[in-house]
Amino acid sequence: MKLIIKKINKKILEKAKKFFSESFTQKLKKEKIGTYNESLVARYLIKKNWKNYSSISHKKNLVFVWIKKSKIWVDIEIIKKRDENLLNKFLDKEYKILGKKNWKNFYILWTIKESIIKFENLSLDNIEEILLIKTKKINKKISNLYFEKKLILEFKKNNLENNDEKKLKIKKFITYFWIKNKIIYSICVGNK
Repeated sequence: MKLIIKKINKKILEKAKKFFSESFTQKLKKEKIGTYNESLVARYLIKKNWKNYSSISHKKNLVFVWIKKSKIWVDIEIIKKRDENLLNKFLDKEYKILGKKNWKNFYILWTIKESIIKFENLSLDNIEEILLIKTKKINKKISNLYFEKKLILEFKKNNLENNDEKKLKIKKFITYFWIKNKIIYSICVGNK
């Protein structure tokens, strides 16, 4: 298992450019307008350290890559103020579990839910169907990072059965997060 957090600089960007063919880098440049450098470096780190599964997230010259032999997914966001109405995207009871309704807790909810969306191959439309149900204080080291909280979330999915009846399937997920310099890093390590 390997967790890599890399600030993108000229040296790592040049290594990534040299690692891939020119046709690959040109194609990526067309696809990833605005995030080309981050996408290229993330892919370079994965190819260089491949272990079977990987997950990428990036924001403004920062890449967060998780490489492991089993499925695991990551997300990263920068804590910042936005339109106040966005705070209402999540339930008051979820904010209460985290302490209060504020931007820090909004981004905790957003990143842990997005890591689950990646884990389950869902869309962002499902974000409100994933609910935080509890947190637990822990002292856990994963790779080179120390986590202080474990969060348990549920995803309630309707599965069609017999073409017209609906059956509710509930999955629980274990997630962890940590915050450094107004950046939230979240991981989904699996279902419970």
